[in-house]
Amino acid sequence: MVERWVSRVFFLFLLCMPLTRRFSKIFRSYFESIIPSDIQLPGTFDWHHGVYIGDFAYLLLFIVLAIVGRWSWKLWVQSPTQRYLTLFLATVFISILTSSSPHYPIHYLRFMHLLLPCLLFYFMSEGKILNDRKTLLTQVATAVVILGAFESLVCLVQYFTQHGVGLKYLGEPALTSRHVPAPSISVADGSLTLFDHWLSPGEHKPIIRAVGTLYHPNICAGFLVFSLLFSYALYLKVGRKRWINLAIFLQIVALFVTFSRAALYAWVLGTALWFFFLKLREKKLALLLLSSAVFCLVLFYPQLSDRGGVFSYNATARGSDYTRLEYALIAGSIIQDHPWLGIGFDHYLIDGPAYAYKLGFTNGYYFNYVHNIFLFIAAENGLIGLIFFLLFIVTVVQQGWSVRKGPEGATLMALFICFLFLGSCDIYLFMSQIGRFMLFLTAAGIVSIAPARKPATAPRIAIA
Repeated sequence: MVERWVSRVFFLFLLCMPLTRRFSKIFRSYFESIIPSDIQLPGTFDWHHGVYIGDFAYLLLFIVLAIVGRWSWKLWVQSPTQRYLTLFLATVFISILTSSSPHYPIHYLRFMHLLLPCLLFYFMSEGKILNDRKTLLTQVATAVVILGAFESLVCLVQYFTQHGVGLKYLGEPALTSRHVPAPSISVADGSLTLFDHWLSPGEHKPIIRAVGTLYHPNICAGFLVFSLLFSYALYLKVGRKRWINLAIFLQIVALFVTFSRAALYAWVLGTALWFFFLKLREKKLALLLLSSAVFCLVLFYPQLSDRGGVFSYNATARGSDYTRLEYALIAGSIIQDHPWLGIGFDHYLIDGPAYAYKLGFTNGYYFNYVHNIFLFIAAENGLIGLIFFLLFIVTVVQQGWSVRKGPEGATLMALFICFLFLGSCDIYLFMSQIGRFMLFLTAAGIVSIAPARKPATAPRIAIA
């Protein structure tokens, strides 16, 4: 009975993961009142903290686990992986205390939000959510594929109508707002597909990139890579494959209409690793993936060409990469001045603009995060924080390597490597709540199925 309730609440939590509706207006006056008078906040700093839909489901899961007695202080230090993560979190907290504004409460609230997916890692890695860990992974795959199919349908409607679908209360951003420009790409004739390009070319205009219920196309694309890899695992388990085939096809098309270059490359990398780890000759699945990719490459050829980074390397792609290089140089300058504990967790947008001006990036500069989680962690939490985080990653990869030949291990290991690649190209895996949950849930899955290392025993001494 206890396992059934934990399973149901966990499944509910998984279904709420991509719902990014944030409740912040009711706290707006409070967060405005606690801004310290001695801090000059840049326009890009989000000074009002919010609560997400998924937080309520996680709180319910947290309460159930507490009631059934799954809490233990040993969760923080049970294994080397858990100890490195705990040391990383401790470094993050200390970096706030040594920052330029240790008295600003919002930093500690955001630290608590970082702590939530880490707690999920502690519980999952020790089997505190379900004892049958393979059943747990099947449950995760089922929920994630359902969500991936749903997000895909939302993405396709958004793209082909060039308008939102009215899911504001689930987190869908206003794609046609007059105040906030929607994420878009500039297409020479404003066409949405190759057929529009041939049959009814229009005028040069930007076209909206699909975002699903997430607030940026790159985050949506990362989630679709997440769901696609789990779809492969589910493909091997189900008997009738009609619905899973349709879900895979929809997710691939939706991934393309996000026009996220890094996610497309990550999907190809993850797919290749998945087949390599399993040494699988699943011809029907390979044919489905190949035909779906070719279909999308042909259908969206003009748009991908104008986007740059897939068929061409144009001014748009060069401009995007140059901006990322500027971000990296700024992060490097911060690390040079604050090598050990960084400028402090949640301080990148507060203290970073000064470094942008120092390096001469002042002409119309819109200061934002460095698009690399490793540089970002080093800048905010110093080299000490980065070392603990890298040690956490190394131990996860070591355990994943030992289980890579099984369906669950191959899926999780390929996905984790995808995330390491995406983390080198973007920041959302560490900055967005959905990104953190995807990263730490994948890591927890790897650790949970890896064989536990038995402690060494002293050799027996024969007594005559």
